Amino acid sequence: MRAGPILIAALVWAEAAMPARAGAPECPARSAETSLTAPLTRTIAKIRGAGELLVIAIGSSSTAGYGASSPASAYPMRLAIELRERLPGVKVHVLNKGIGGDTDLDMVRRFDRDIFPYKPDLVVWQLGTNSVLKDSGMAGHAPPVRDGVGRLKAAGIDVILMNPQYAPKVLKDPDHPDMLRLLDMIGRQENVSVFGRFAIMRDWVTSGGADFGAILTADGLHMNDTSYRCIAHLLADSIITAAAVTSPPLMTASPRP
Repeated sequence: MRAGPILIAALVWAEAAMPARAGAPECPARSAETSLTAPLTRTIAKIRGAGELLVIAIGSSSTAGYGASSPASAYPMRLAIELRERLPGVKVHVLNKGIGGDTDLDMVRRFDRDIFPYKPDLVVWQLGTNSVLKDSGMAGHAPPVRDGVGRLKAAGIDVILMNPQYAPKVLKDPDHPDMLRLLDMIGRQENVSVFGRFAIMRDWVTSGGADFGAILTADGLHMNDTSYRCIAHLLADSIITAAAVTSPPLMTASPRP
């Protein structure tokens, strides 16, 4: 069964407090890095059946929304708005289970508390950044990620992995390329999609469409309202496309503060 009446009431209250979107965000067009190559069987069934879609976003500070101007500007809440606008016949709920500072192993340890009791249809697992920044070397990172993905799949939950952000503090760590490769490898071997946040944000900067000051906070690591909004926009589009549901035309302009 789904979460009980108290939880649903809390969800409805929190979601009703979110501001309506004033207009489509001006974000780069969807690229190969946003394509979801693995099936989203449960999500597609809920969308096509006009049912109730429950998404859980689990991760660290860039899921919790550190750097956003308000909780409603974090990417999970923006994702809820995007999906509701594009899927008016589906009751969409997005739970934010981000905790700042968590490593990949910390998140896996929270699955029994923060994921499985809710019986979600889709989990977006943002991971990799703190494991790179806190640890020296990549030894030992693969087992907890594989274990986490395996447990989610065994429960019949669709999975999307979201890799680290493109930011100066991440780029300075020599292990970040190995983390990106590790997540790509696990995605291929476990048949789950990796949403390429790193490459998306890199393209914003290297194309000249935005500098770090436009998409990050002053600490050189955390995202801001602009990048949260655009990541949510692109992720929603990818989910809709994966479900073979017609979505509105994408905006092609660069992100703006």
